[in-house]
Amino acid sequence: MKKNKNALKYRGLTKLFKVMKITVLLIFVFTVQTVASSYAQSTKLSLSMNDVTFRDFIAHVEAETDFYFMLKYDDDILEKHFDLDYKNAPISEILDDILINTGYSYKIVDRYIAISKIADNPNTGQQKDISGTVTDESGEPLPGVTVVVKGTTNGVVTGANGSYSISNISDDAVLVFSFVGLQAIEVPVAGKSVIDVVMSENIEALEEVVVTALNINRKKQSLGYALTAINSGEINQAKETNMINSLKGKVAGLQISQTAGGVGSSSRVVLRGVSSLSSSNRPLFVIDGVPMGDGNNANGGISYKDMGNAMSEIDPENVESISVLKGAGASAAYGSRGANGVILITTKKGRGKGFGVSYSSNYTIDQPVLYTELQNIYGAGLLGSYPPIDESTNMPVKSTFWTLSFGPKMEGQLFPNFAGQEVPFTPQPNNVLDFYRNGSTCTNSLTFDAGNENANFILSLTNVNSKGISPNNDLARQVINMRGTMKMGKKVEIDSKISYIHQTVDNRVYMQESAGNAMWMLTIMPRNTRLGDLKNNTVDADGYELKFQDEPASNNPYWTLNNLKNNDEKHHVISFLSTKVDLASWLNFKVQTGLDYNNLTTHEHYAAGSSEPRLNILGGLSNILSNNIEWNSDFMFNANKDLSDKISTSLSAGGNYRYSRYNTLSQSGTALNAPGLYHISNANEYETGLSFGEKAVYSAYSLGSITYNQWLYFDVSLRNDWSSTLPKGNNSYFYHSENLSFLFTKALGIDSNFLSAGRLRGSYGKVGNDTSPYRTNQYYGFNQSNYAYPLGTIGSLATSDLKPEITESWEVGTNLTFFNNRLEFDFTYYDNLTRNQIMAVEIPSTSSYSSKVVNAGEVKNTGMEMLLNAGIIQNEEGFNWDVSINAAKNYSEVIALHENLESLKLAGFFSILSIEARPGEPFGSIYSNVYLRDDFGDIYVDDNGNPVKGDIEKVGNINPDLTGGINNKFTYKNFSLSFLIDFQLGGDFISGSKFYQYTFGTHAETLQGREEYYATHNADGSAMDGVIPDGPKVNGININTGEPNEIPLAPYTYYTNPYSMSVGEEFVLDATNVRMREVVIGYNMPSKLMDKTPLKNANISLVGRNLFFLYRANNYADSESGYSSGNVGTGIEHSPLPSTRSIGMQLKVNF
Repeated sequence: MKKNKNALKYRGLTKLFKVMKITVLLIFVFTVQTVASSYAQSTKLSLSMNDVTFRDFIAHVEAETDFYFMLKYDDDILEKHFDLDYKNAPISEILDDILINTGYSYKIVDRYIAISKIADNPNTGQQKDISGTVTDESGEPLPGVTVVVKGTTNGVVTGANGSYSISNISDDAVLVFSFVGLQAIEVPVAGKSVIDVVMSENIEALEEVVVTALNINRKKQSLGYALTAINSGEINQAKETNMINSLKGKVAGLQISQTAGGVGSSSRVVLRGVSSLSSSNRPLFVIDGVPMGDGNNANGGISYKDMGNAMSEIDPENVESISVLKGAGASAAYGSRGANGVILITTKKGRGKGFGVSYSSNYTIDQPVLYTELQNIYGAGLLGSYPPIDESTNMPVKSTFWTLSFGPKMEGQLFPNFAGQEVPFTPQPNNVLDFYRNGSTCTNSLTFDAGNENANFILSLTNVNSKGISPNNDLARQVINMRGTMKMGKKVEIDSKISYIHQTVDNRVYMQESAGNAMWMLTIMPRNTRLGDLKNNTVDADGYELKFQDEPASNNPYWTLNNLKNNDEKHHVISFLSTKVDLASWLNFKVQTGLDYNNLTTHEHYAAGSSEPRLNILGGLSNILSNNIEWNSDFMFNANKDLSDKISTSLSAGGNYRYSRYNTLSQSGTALNAPGLYHISNANEYETGLSFGEKAVYSAYSLGSITYNQWLYFDVSLRNDWSSTLPKGNNSYFYHSENLSFLFTKALGIDSNFLSAGRLRGSYGKVGNDTSPYRTNQYYGFNQSNYAYPLGTIGSLATSDLKPEITESWEVGTNLTFFNNRLEFDFTYYDNLTRNQIMAVEIPSTSSYSSKVVNAGEVKNTGMEMLLNAGIIQNEEGFNWDVSINAAKNYSEVIALHENLESLKLAGFFSILSIEARPGEPFGSIYSNVYLRDDFGDIYVDDNGNPVKGDIEKVGNINPDLTGGINNKFTYKNFSLSFLIDFQLGGDFISGSKFYQYTFGTHAETLQGREEYYATHNADGSAMDGVIPDGPKVNGININTGEPNEIPLAPYTYYTNPYSMSVGEEFVLDATNVRMREVVIGYNMPSKLMDKTPLKNANISLVGRNLFFLYRANNYADSESGYSSGNVGTGIEHSPLPSTRSIGMQLKVNF
């Protein structure tokens, strides 16, 4: 929160002055003003307003001029109606007419207008005039301070030089001096005729209030840990369908990466690095005090696809603010669920008074973008020759030749395609992106809210329609939010809310090397393949799929599009009911119960005739029905008590009961009897399955704080959980945190324009993580099929003494503001250690089990976070420039694993590359066989010119060295421009796209050496007589002679050697990138225009997201196109859906 001081000394000179005004938060700006006593006389207004209230008149004048109305007005004057028709009239003339016979008068001092009642003088005794000057602590005059005779509405406003004069004051009167953000002062007149006053900042009023654990509001300055608060404007300025993606680049230490799963997919969200090796590292999401289940459905049915999660469905229009709790000190109050941090979402309430309607509409177009460069010189074939053709039928002979782009040059010559049709052998430079379409998203939201001093209500309706860039991939979402609060007398307040989300998605995108991943097929098919040929030749004469190549897992993308389909429907309900009772002025009791319920139905089928070996030739289907429910019930006593004028305390104590249950019913069938009938009764072979589980956790917690003199704060939180998923004796576990905040500038009396405020903070916390149900019980798994008997299996050996994972964390930090709070710097250093990792380890097959669940392993995360906010330009002409920069560095190290484990494989790319956890190494290190090299790094080659394979080594790490964002915002009068740049420096990922594009010869880099090779070699690969063989050569030295290698290889051999040798080092790419994440250009409609409409205000804006890279270290793939949202999901990119560039328009209006 910024706090600005003002200076306005002499008439006719330009100085800084302080203007403070309360909206939801306090906004402080510097402004430069030329003082002229004739402003009121020189400013003319033209008004034509019928039946307008005095309140609306004030708002209009303040919006269109530099006048500022002071004092508080009674409702009887604010709601009076007037007809106004003036042209070039001074403000005094208008006020004379408006206030006549109302019992009110006005006084104008420079740009300040004070409205007050014409009151009978209640004071007795001798009357006198009082004058004086009001200054701040630095001696700067304060304009705009209200000076009122206590108990009356008789008052004035200080002028431009801080001076005031008030008449007819009795000796026994008391003058009250007040100004927003400053401590109010009462001064008895007591015979004085000159009263000068020095006003000091009201630190409590200025300090930002944020939402912390258990939905408790706290002053940000009191926190001993790092917390980032995001308001609704930042969330909605460039609206995302998946709300969590709007936080990218805005929170230090928060990594968000969207998967390449198309519309409705989830995102990977990690705070301060990965700490758990096998459990979820996703932070806990809490909406209005209701924790959300970790419902990330990563797969389901026939092929891999991302089913999204709860956070991808939240309506951003309904969000008021987000608080990100990063360390254990902040999240310990949530016990076992707070180990990975907490993201608190507070939704909107109804207004305090009156009735309002708001509407917003957003439309964006999503353009597919390909970040790899494909070659357009050589077509299908091998060694520069065409693929083989059966001359009797003119049909292709199925062979590897038809799968590769190492054939002859594409120069328009006629040659049979994969269907046997004579077509030009020409390059198809757009045959990847032309398969896709421009996607679009249209979001419309309508909100009604109303309220008075005893109750308020809000109803919002949102409809989202999104077309993915993949044909037939569509999403429809309807959201209804209702919330109401009501006071019952003076002691009881009830707050309730229900949100209903209905979502349907057609044809979610298949990912990785699955049967339906069109992108995998499109980027490896021969570069002469025409999309029209694929589209018009999907089946052969027998009705089976006609493939364009012989690769087993490569379906014709158009056959897949029309015959491998899926759809899902979800019903999601989030609700809560809370009651707060004030037992005393310092004590209240609150009880709340919350519900998170999900019902998901998925259907998937594929037609008969698929040539994909993993799909039944006679077709198949899959149906899944899942239900997830979680109840959370809390009670809490809250006490706040001042022990003295310097010491204040607060204490909260309560408990929580959490119950969760899931059940999933699945059925799958293959070998359909009647083609096209996708019902389980039509399947010749089928299986059904039922999985279920339930879990209960009982908790008791307490939070306490003590404050000394508003500059020293100490907090402590205690919690104990009893979990049903852990064995007796280990199912009770205790958590705690201690936090300290010290405002040293206030404690030491530092008063400097250079260092405005300074705070030191420190925190320690201990949190944990339990496990999923039944891991301590031995059980069998059964699948019912149409065979004679069901089959029961045992996979994992249960562990009877399983303990919870434990994370211990400490952090220290500072917050400093400079130059009258115009510059803010925040820094945090943290250290987290997670032990007792719960994981499954392999055990000897002689035990009849495949694995055993144990406590093993430690992971340590250390890091730094930095935030810099600056108000660079702020002046009275209305031009402002604000900058916010955040950056974070995290180092994650595996300290130990189970005694029987040398490494833990987390993910892999075939047998070539793997992402592993190894003791003493960073988490997420990438390992592969490498080429054998000498001491100088030169590759050894054999006598045939092929590289020599070396040992397995670490070839990269998926974790970035530095992440962050730079947010700029410019405003000029009614115009605004903001843009967000985010960056990742360092980190690596495995590129499956590069691997396949090299292997199949489609990448532009595989052109190197081809021309030379074909010019010096015969079709059979032998060197031509009389020429020096040339072609692609391994840049290395002969292992036997030590001489530089001069032996060329066939292009196909050269570019497929990594595959044949299982050497993957060159497919590990640098993830460094700097991108233009958001650009928003906005315009607020002027009040003059709004006065002629039923609208109160309107804003229109142009929006751009993911527009372009300012820098990227590789030209193969987007590093954010991960294959899943799991712990290492961003570490592997495998033929993902193209990235998108979004451009659109947004309209917001209020009635």
